[in-house]
Amino acid sequence: MAAISDTPRGRTVVVSGAAGSGKTALLDAACRHACEVGFRVLSIAGTPGEADTPFAGVHQLIHALGCWGGEAEQYHRIIDEALRSPSGQQLDTVRVAMALLELLGAVERQQSVLVCIDDGQWLDAPSRTAMMFAARRSAGRSLTVVLAIPATAGKILSGGGRAVEIELSPLERADAAVLLDRQPVVPRGLRREQVLTAAAGNPAAVIAFAETAAADDVTVGPAAEPLALPAASLGIYSRRLALLPGATRAALLVLAAASDQDLRQLMPAALADPEILAPAEVAGIVRVTSSGVRFLDPLIRSAAYHRAPATARSAAHLRLAEALTALPHRQVWHRAHAALKPDDALAAQLADTCDEVLRRDGYLAAAVTMQRAAMLTTDAGEHARHLVRAAPLARNAGDPHWAAALSRCALDGVDDVISRVRAHTELGSARCWHADNQRVLDMLLESAGLAIDIAPAIAWESLRVAATVSFIADDAAGRCGVTRLLRQLEDAAPPGNVSALADRLWIRTATDPHLAHLQLPEIIALSGRVGDAVGLTAVGASAWLAADPDLAVRCLRGAHTGALAPRFGGLASTALCWAFVESGRWDEAVDAAATMSSSAAVAGVPVVARIADLVIATVAARRGQIATSRERLKSAAALADFRDRPALAAWIHHVAGSIALAENQDTTAYAELAELFDESGLPLHAYASYLALPDYAEAAVSTGRIGQARDQLARILSHLPRSVSPRLTQLVAHADAVLNPDTAGARYFEALADPAGNRWPFERARLRISYAGWLRRHRRRRDCQHQLAAALTVMQDVGAAPWVDLCTRELRAAGVRPQSSSVQTATLSSQEHNVVYLVSEGYTNPQIATILNLSVRTVSNHLYRSFPKLGVTSRHQIHDVARPATWTSERP
Repeated sequence: MAAISDTPRGRTVVVSGAAGSGKTALLDAACRHACEVGFRVLSIAGTPGEADTPFAGVHQLIHALGCWGGEAEQYHRIIDEALRSPSGQQLDTVRVAMALLELLGAVERQQSVLVCIDDGQWLDAPSRTAMMFAARRSAGRSLTVVLAIPATAGKILSGGGRAVEIELSPLERADAAVLLDRQPVVPRGLRREQVLTAAAGNPAAVIAFAETAAADDVTVGPAAEPLALPAASLGIYSRRLALLPGATRAALLVLAAASDQDLRQLMPAALADPEILAPAEVAGIVRVTSSGVRFLDPLIRSAAYHRAPATARSAAHLRLAEALTALPHRQVWHRAHAALKPDDALAAQLADTCDEVLRRDGYLAAAVTMQRAAMLTTDAGEHARHLVRAAPLARNAGDPHWAAALSRCALDGVDDVISRVRAHTELGSARCWHADNQRVLDMLLESAGLAIDIAPAIAWESLRVAATVSFIADDAAGRCGVTRLLRQLEDAAPPGNVSALADRLWIRTATDPHLAHLQLPEIIALSGRVGDAVGLTAVGASAWLAADPDLAVRCLRGAHTGALAPRFGGLASTALCWAFVESGRWDEAVDAAATMSSSAAVAGVPVVARIADLVIATVAARRGQIATSRERLKSAAALADFRDRPALAAWIHHVAGSIALAENQDTTAYAELAELFDESGLPLHAYASYLALPDYAEAAVSTGRIGQARDQLARILSHLPRSVSPRLTQLVAHADAVLNPDTAGARYFEALADPAGNRWPFERARLRISYAGWLRRHRRRRDCQHQLAAALTVMQDVGAAPWVDLCTRELRAAGVRPQSSSVQTATLSSQEHNVVYLVSEGYTNPQIATILNLSVRTVSNHLYRSFPKLGVTSRHQIHDVARPATWTSERP
């Protein structure tokens, strides 16, 4: 709109972009805007059928102008004679162009004129010449020409270099995702990701692919196959292909059936004669280089593939199979895709390629391979076994819903106990984060019990998944069932390999997290032996519960990296995020939580996304970013059934209590934190509830409920074993000292004497602050100063601004005036000053990039260069930065 409003009179605006990039929509918006500001709007469009008809475009324009009169009459007569002449060429094109210029001038003397030309590449040559002549000669007149052309059309209509050029680039993935989410029906899971990938930022492709992907009964299709188009879109793009020679269309079908990997492997001439592809290249459909061929438009590729009948598509896949001699697994895939009826031999060959496909192309391609093998199989049992093998691949590809669907299909035809157990295990893995915990747990326990009697070796996985479900659901009966089966399994088949040892480790720690610290020697020993994502997750999550967050981070990071790292792992992501928080790596916690939320959204597992919200809310509350914390807490609490999920509910109550304490709403804080235990002292969740004990004690003191809280703490402790982890020991000591000031000194001293408590720097620093307050009240000023100084260092490192302020106030009260922490910015460049200022205000790098209109990489570089100038090593040491003198009022 700005380009139209600001364009000098007599200039041309050229809108270019790929088919489907939004050129027509932008022209429509321009016409509406022009009408609103008083323009006379004349809209025409080029059409392929009239591209060779002289003055067809001028005829459209004359028709759009309507009635004539006055001085316009003579110019209309000249143009009319040209249009009525047999050839359309008998009059000089220049005379027509001059007449058109004067005709438009007669109109613009009464009203500004906007001429909109869509599909300008199809405008006939005489009309194009006349209109561009009129545009060039209209300097000083209220005439603007706006036309849309494909990016491949070059500058044929650019107005002699005087045009304002607007190129519509592909949408960024995030913007394409926003557009996708606005569609009436939105595909979920990997289908959603496939739509975004296949559309490649093309708005029309996003809309078209979303419609067919959401309506498709199949959860996910072949990763390399073009997505289907709705009938209307298929017809539109098929007409464009119909203009090409038959041999060219056949060659495009072969290219459309090929994956990017196939096209990188083959030279252009291996699939089609370059002379045959030349018409498509000239039409801007493909680009042929010495290194390969590629489609320029995802919609055209889909049309080239799906407009062809099944037999033609089959022949195209066979042609690719013949050519791909260097990639045997791709040869088998194309032969399998060419098959129009079941073929057991081909199914077996395809299944044999699964490991190679997994190694080369990842989980999605391997899952689709096994799914296709199942479709080609006539034997019901073999069909089920192929689906059982496909299910975990689908889950690791990031789509547990697809994995669950494959498992259910397998159960319908399974004919052996082992496959049934594996199908139930995978179904449990896919649904362990859903609300039907009890049903899933019962199914897993039944399968594990069956496997112990028949094939003990495969029972470990079932029991490991059951332990995860029992931990999430905090089901006491379920934990007892898992423990009972564990004893039976150890008697029947003691773990003989690293995988089984890791499974047993997690089963033990998940079913009794308060004794998990006793498993720490075995956890440390196994951490150096496991190498796969499942084993690293089991050991890392065990280390998290066993109170070794640093070891947990090392293992869980390993589970998230590597070519075969699962795209979605609810347990691994949850444990890693909380381990980051507990070990004081809050920036990494926030980044990991954002990634976790994104993968959970793709996987369709909202509870995991809500846990990510709580991680971010926890960090924000501790840093004093209360608005952010409240927003994330609201998102987490919006999950309809969160009260049926004890772990999630416990974290929600803890965060809500923390926010209330930060805002001095002590009564609200106490009410939230009291929800973590029932009247008998039993926890809402056997692990998460205890983490809030110091907050509960402080809220009780602030509200005058000390006696009530003491009694409740005694009941809580009565349910704990005598030996608990160093972390829980520290938390209990902190709460007890707050509630019992008479014995607090000994409790503080005892807790701080254990160096293991330093593994949780924020919790240890809070303990020091509480102890310092007690020391100051007992006039032990020097000891108080020591504790506060140690706590202040930690709080500055993690960026806990409210706690930094508290330490500073307490130090002043203890007779110490802390050094000024304000940042000296004289050595910074203006942009570095801007970045550092926003960091001190609590903004993240992506938010700073948006505010300053920079890339995230540039923001990171500015920040990195600022550290040595400021004498800091962490962004959280940056605060109290003066606002830059050049700061504008529009900025925060």
